[in-house]
Amino acid sequence: MSWKTLTLDEDAYNLMKKAKLPRESFGDMVRRVFVEKDADPSDLVDELFREYGGKGMMPSAARARMSKAQATPVRSSRPPRRARHAV
Repeated sequence: MSWKTLTLDEDAYNLMKKAKLPRESFGDMVRRVFVEKDADPSDLVDELFREYGGKGMMPSAARARMSKAQATPVRSSRPPRRARHAV
């Protein structure tokens, strides 16, 4: 299993800590939140802000644009590499 190190603001860490169940790792909590709900991360951010007294950050039109952009990523403008043929 590989590991990734994340840097979070303290308020984001506290939100994650509140969402974590007793005896549950942060990795398990992230899997539970994203996999069980099959959530789009932008929806999760809005949900967290609503639950903890804030307003949703992304209007539905912006969320739709982001989802469309993720579905059709911009291709690189770099020219393709030349194929190497065995001699």
